[in-house]
Amino acid sequence: MRERKTSAGGDEPSGPVVAKDVAQAAALSNGRSAVRAAGRSSKPEAREGTRRWPRISLAVFLAGTSGLLVAAAILSVLALTISANFQNTYTLLNDKAVLVMETLVERITDRVANVEPSVAALTRLYETGQIDLQRTDRRTALFEGMLAADEAIRAIVVYTRDFNAEGVFRDDKGNFEFTTQTESVSPVIEEALRTIRLGDPPKWGPPVHVAGATFMNVAAPLARNGRLEGYVVAAVGIDGFSSIVEDIGRKFSSAVALLYGDDTVFAHTTLTGKLVPLDAQEQDPTVPLGRLDDPILSQFPDRKPLVGFRRAFDAGVSVSTIETTDGPFVVLAREIRGYGPEPWYAVLFQPEYEVMDEVHRLRGSFLLGLGLLVLSVIVAILTGRAVARAIGRVAPEAERIARFEFDNVSRLPASRIHEVDSEARAFNAMVDGLRTFSLYVPRQLVHRLMQLGFAEATRSGSQQATVMFTDIVGFTALSERMSAEEAAALLNRHFAGLVACVEQEQGIIDKFMGDGMMAFWAEQDVPDHAERAVRAALSILHHAEECAREARVSGAPVLRLRIGIHSGPVIVGNLGSPDRVNYTIVGDTVNVASRLESFGRNIDPHADAILLASEETVRRLGYPVSREAVGAVHLQGREALVEIWRLMDEAGVPGLRGPATEGDPECS
Repeated sequence: MRERKTSAGGDEPSGPVVAKDVAQAAALSNGRSAVRAAGRSSKPEAREGTRRWPRISLAVFLAGTSGLLVAAAILSVLALTISANFQNTYTLLNDKAVLVMETLVERITDRVANVEPSVAALTRLYETGQIDLQRTDRRTALFEGMLAADEAIRAIVVYTRDFNAEGVFRDDKGNFEFTTQTESVSPVIEEALRTIRLGDPPKWGPPVHVAGATFMNVAAPLARNGRLEGYVVAAVGIDGFSSIVEDIGRKFSSAVALLYGDDTVFAHTTLTGKLVPLDAQEQDPTVPLGRLDDPILSQFPDRKPLVGFRRAFDAGVSVSTIETTDGPFVVLAREIRGYGPEPWYAVLFQPEYEVMDEVHRLRGSFLLGLGLLVLSVIVAILTGRAVARAIGRVAPEAERIARFEFDNVSRLPASRIHEVDSEARAFNAMVDGLRTFSLYVPRQLVHRLMQLGFAEATRSGSQQATVMFTDIVGFTALSERMSAEEAAALLNRHFAGLVACVEQEQGIIDKFMGDGMMAFWAEQDVPDHAERAVRAALSILHHAEECAREARVSGAPVLRLRIGIHSGPVIVGNLGSPDRVNYTIVGDTVNVASRLESFGRNIDPHADAILLASEETVRRLGYPVSREAVGAVHLQGREALVEIWRLMDEAGVPGLRGPATEGDPECS
């Protein structure tokens, strides 16, 4: 009776077996690491106590050193140049800011410079009796002369201690008018006069709005014989400041403003220098910024200092920036004190791109220099890499040789440098020799030779192994219909697929026997030899079935394959005469594997591929495999019965799986 199972470990759950497989693979990896570490520790520079400096590639060294030298040279020149240019540029900008504000402030202060001296002169004339409050004719003539001499003064008014007012006004046309209208006395002025004491010098008072205009005023006490008899007030019209602001705004193409405090304005212009009319009122002789419909001036309280203008700051000019709906603006401001209870501010607004144009050009120069620096460093790096590239090509190709990837090793190109060209020719000759050598010697053996040395790697000894035999069914009859070249080409293509499957699982190709192949997995190389052998065999099985299907479609010859696998003790090592040896395996395990391959013709003669494995191999598996029990049979040349299983490729032969054994995972 034939039995079908899907697990490879009998009734035992697959989990522990898989865990054992992982543990064995980890042990193998650790063992190889230990072998490599032992090999490295034997080198003089790796002895215990010897310091190992970190190593860098030649390309990095050459590119790094040349790049650093170029970068250091250019950076030093660039730093000195940019530093000097920045310093000169900001010095010019600072001087320009100071010059502009000095021009504005000077014109404002010059306009009112003579007001206080004029008022002081009046108080002295009164104190010495040269003028009298009762002689209006002489007093009026004197006041008219003072108004004619100083255009900043719009009116001079004297107040008695009862705040009766008389004075002379100059209208917009320049005509003088004597007035005794006491109703024109501003409550603000009256309140300011009450604070004046005998002996006080002339003092600037707050702005007032009288007769539809805003005035600043200077007041002083009138005293005679040590007795306070009245007050004199000189009114300064702010319309004169408006003309100064307008003139400066047009001259510098800027918005200019004269502020009283930092929240009200006397006068201001647009960016084109056009004066903006203000709606001053008696209760608000200066217009609050919040009442202005000006997106620039209204942002003045929110200004932020601009760095790089220390020199201007030391000269009393603050340089700041504001953000508006029209973009960023640079604000120049200078405080003017001594002309009222609150300081005045002369303010100039310019678009940032105009003020900082030189700085932006300087930054552009810096970026250009930085770009040249980067370009120079890149050129230096490319030059260094070009010098090191010829030598550096050896390392990756040598690593591929160490991994036995001889087919992927590229030949080194010729070089105009003699030493590099000699190195390339020697390397290419070595690669050609290794490729030829690898065609006749198993790569796993070469790997062992390099790791363990010739004597240790080839020493004969008994160990567990899994052996695989393959054979093409009826190839002798098939080859009779082909030329020798066609038969050789067909075999080469066939063996190429088989070898790839075996080497992928780290198996050793022992020999090719006509249309057959022998491979094995020794325990000393791979502890999970049975599992690797079965995986390789299933890959070959799938490959053979795919090739058969494609051959039928294309009309090419169909190669039907038999595979036999058996695990057990073997003798592995060098076998032969003193003059000629062969690294191979011998033992009953080899014979059983060969007989299993031959027995495949009795199971399913018409199958494209058939894979038979012994019970010894199947019970070593740690993963589920689709299989069928063939039963215990007598193999040719053996007396003992051998339990045989047919293993199947699930992808190629669907539906051959039996029900899962309890504890075995389902195969996908």
